[in-house]
Amino acid sequence: MQRTRLSTLVEITGDRVNDIFSNPWRRSSLTLISFLTGMVMGTALPTSTGQAALWDVIVAALMFLFCEAIAIWYYRFHRTSKNSLIKLNLNAFRIGLTYSLFVEAVKLAT
Repeated sequence: MQRTRLSTLVEITGDRVNDIFSNPWRRSSLTLISFLTGMVMGTALPTSTGQAALWDVIVAALMFLFCEAIAIWYYRFHRTSKNSLIKLNLNAFRIGLTYSLFVEAVKLAT
């Protein structure tokens, strides 16, 4: 591949992001932020689509497909490669989303 300014810029930016988050505290805080963002999205999506009562099934199917795709991608290739930052944070987002949906179900059951 040809080295252009754009490819060099993307490569340097990726290296800098990896350098910034090589610190364990920063990596943990970013993972926690991803988890909490997943919890917020898990609360916001069913609530906002449940008001219209038209998109419930479609949003539920899309959330299910998203969670399953992330789980397959993370756990299938988990042993073959090291944990990259994007894989770790997407998995934390998925866990937060799933946990939030369980909390919403418990709230509706009471």
